[in-house]
Amino acid sequence: MDEKKKQQKVDEDEGVVLRQLLKPTQRLNLRVKADTPVKSLAGSIYNAIIVDRKDISLTFVGHGAAGQAFKGIVSAQQMMSPSGIILMCRFCFEKDIRNLKQGDENLSVMKILVYSIK
Repeated sequence: MDEKKKQQKVDEDEGVVLRQLLKPTQRLNLRVKADTPVKSLAGSIYNAIIVDRKDISLTFVGHGAAGQAFKGIVSAQQMMSPSGIILMCRFCFEKDIRNLKQGDENLSVMKILVYSIK
């Protein structure tokens, strides 16, 4: 392979990663609770990424739900490992105005944005 084709291939690969990180795509939002079954969550993540070709976000509040979300991502990654797909996560906070009650002005929802890289 000549040098120009090698550089073009590298540029294409980096472009795919940058597009996945920077360009908003059709995203499926999954809400996770402390009693969400890990196998069901992992299956939902797998189906969204492999079958539906969508990036996902996991939305949750509290440490119990955070644990289930992380376990779900790890289980989904194990399910995807034979296909060569790697999951990459980005973490953020978001205000949840739907669940605000009197005295809950500082309620923040945690969100994990999950991207797939081939």
